[in-house]
Amino acid sequence: LPSIGRISEYLEPNSVNLTNGKVRNDTGISSGSEISIYYDPMISKLAVHHKDRAAAIELMINSLQSYYLSGVENNIGFLISILNDRKFKNGYLSTNFIKEKFKNGYRSDIEISRQVIENMSIASVLVFIKQLREINLSNNREFTVKILDQYTNVRIEKIDFSNQNFFISLKINNSNFILSSNWRLNQKLLVVEINDKREYFKISKILNLHKINIEHLGIKVDASIFPRTHKDYYEHMPKRSAEDLSKKLISPMPGLVKVVQVNNDQKVKAGDQLIIIEAMKMENILKSEKDCIIDKILVNEGDSVRTEEELILFKN
Repeated sequence: LPSIGRISEYLEPNSVNLTNGKVRNDTGISSGSEISIYYDPMISKLAVHHKDRAAAIELMINSLQSYYLSGVENNIGFLISILNDRKFKNGYLSTNFIKEKFKNGYRSDIEISRQVIENMSIASVLVFIKQLREINLSNNREFTVKILDQYTNVRIEKIDFSNQNFFISLKINNSNFILSSNWRLNQKLLVVEINDKREYFKISKILNLHKINIEHLGIKVDASIFPRTHKDYYEHMPKRSAEDLSKKLISPMPGLVKVVQVNNDQKVKAGDQLIIIEAMKMENILKSEKDCIIDKILVNEGDSVRTEEELILFKN
């Protein structure tokens, strides 16, 4: 969904990080720009040109990954998901394409594959090594990376920092990987050659030596890196349970409450309209997901609301 707020950091695709083809980025914003609820939320328009459809799609995906944008939510992951779709790549499209592909809506964590997990694990280990500056492989060369609920064991074979481009050789299961990059800790965009294939990662935040927030192909996750001998401790740590939102209507975006269509103690059925929120020239209708009774309405018409602000409480 569109998002408003102040853009704290903005970097656009740089031809230095891209191979061949032509890239055009039209934008009117920069770091510090404000995305208002009163105007179109478009941040930029990206166009690419290459020798054929497959090459153009790959260039578009890499260009989208070369953006760095913080402060507001964006649809980069959604666009990359479409570009990676087999039907889209083959040109088998219809006006129902989006509806058929995202039957239950778009969620980035559904798109995550084992290969994506491995690539993120490799990048996380690279960031970990760069933070250490020096690492004694004779003491410990085996690490585990935890992303979501998946663990990836990584064995570091060799590190070479002698040139401006550093090289790392590592192994995951029985597969060997050679990494090459000139990335520095102060750079938000990590561009790395993994077995001669260029991959792009956004290092949103280095929380501490062992935990970073990383993004790849529009998928954002927290990655934890620790010696493999510590894996058993992590597996037995208590997991935080998700908050129960079944009795709440939460605003999916910031905006203005245009219409409140229900009253306290009113019975509603699944699909009934509850509230209309106006944001960025669009009216967004929020509907009930189940049969229930309105307990309390927490907002009034004309109120400004934030993302994830509670709007209505339900009795059952």
